[in-house]
Amino acid sequence: MTIFTSRVIVLFNKKTSIRLSLIEWDILDNICRRENLKRNKLIEKIMQSKKPEVGMTQAVRLFVLVYLYRQNLQSNPIFFTRNQVLTATLMEISQ
Repeated sequence: MTIFTSRVIVLFNKKTSIRLSLIEWDILDNICRRENLKRNKLIEKIMQSKKPEVGMTQAVRLFVLVYLYRQNLQSNPIFFTRNQVLTATLMEISQ
């Protein structure tokens, strides 16, 4: 079961809250340590970069997902198109 928790943060000198799952908070904190940023500063950067129609929680979740995706690409420099992944997977399971 996923547990969600709200945390009060200060963004641009104003208090606000954001509700994320515990794993999302953990990943966000790990990104902050890796990038040597305080959580509030990272979320401020996310807020400054997002499109106006995207909410804060959605923007943070999208940032975490894209960050992990790009980190994974850097550690695995082999790129496949969708069709190549499907073909390689089918070939592997057929052996």
